[in-house]
Amino acid sequence: MVREQVEVCMKAIQETLSHEYSSASYSLDGYKEDAVCLQESDGKWIVYVGYRNQKDDLKVFPNIVEACLEMIKMLTGGDTTTNTISSTFFSKIVAKTA
Repeated sequence: MVREQVEVCMKAIQETLSHEYSSASYSLDGYKEDAVCLQESDGKWIVYVGYRNQKDDLKVFPNIVEACLEMIKMLTGGDTTTNTISSTFFSKIVAKTA
C-alpha cells in the first residue's frame, strides 16, 4: 500500500477512535501497556493488546485497513457498536465520487 494510503488510514482511525475512546485505550504507534495496539512490522500490520510487556491476542494482517477493523473489533469487544464505528472509519477512507 502506498504511503499516502497508509497516512489516510492512520488519520481516519485516529479521528474515529478519538471520538469514542480515551487515548489511554489504544496506541497507533506500537506497544502501550493495557491498550489495543497497532504496529507495522516487516511490511505487515499487527494488532495486539499490550499487557505486562507482552503482545497478547496478536493478529497479523497484510494491510492497514484489515488491521484497523480488527482494532475496532478488539476495542468494542465485538458488540453492536462495532458496525457503527467501522462505518465511520470507512466513510473517512473511501473517496466520494461525483
